[in-house]
Amino acid sequence: MKRLYVFTGKDVKSHRKFSDGVVKGTYGIDIHSLETQKITPEVRGSVSLYSDYYGIPLGAFISNDLNNSYTAGRCFSSDFEGQSAGRIMPTSAGIGQAIGVASAISFESGGPIREISRDEINRDLDRITDKNSIFSLADILKINY
Repeated sequence: MKRLYVFTGKDVKSHRKFSDGVVKGTYGIDIHSLETQKITPEVRGSVSLYSDYYGIPLGAFISNDLNNSYTAGRCFSSDFEGQSAGRIMPTSAGIGQAIGVASAISFESGGPIREISRDEINRDLDRITDKNSIFSLADILKINY
């Protein structure tokens, strides 16, 4: 399924933030086999230091072709490097939470999921969690140290 946005390794390496970013990630590019995918030493050394985060946009989960069709978890739209960073369980859980909230907003409003803003999703997440929002590892490290 083609999505509105393809999340890339370049997004990870540049710690890109998106206006529709609904998930924070801190895990770096993690490619397990040099035999199956050739990578440069620069990419191999790009595992993050948890000093900053990258965002994954809502558009990486929403279908470009089918109205109100979306995915959650590891099946978000990405290139090989983007998938290697965003596929880990904490990020996948954040994706599921964001899409679940967006789906509920879409259902209640009757509007298409692609028109839901990050602010609407965050407002509902704040309400659900009583403003104890989920932090990225970078946020946690800043809080504790």
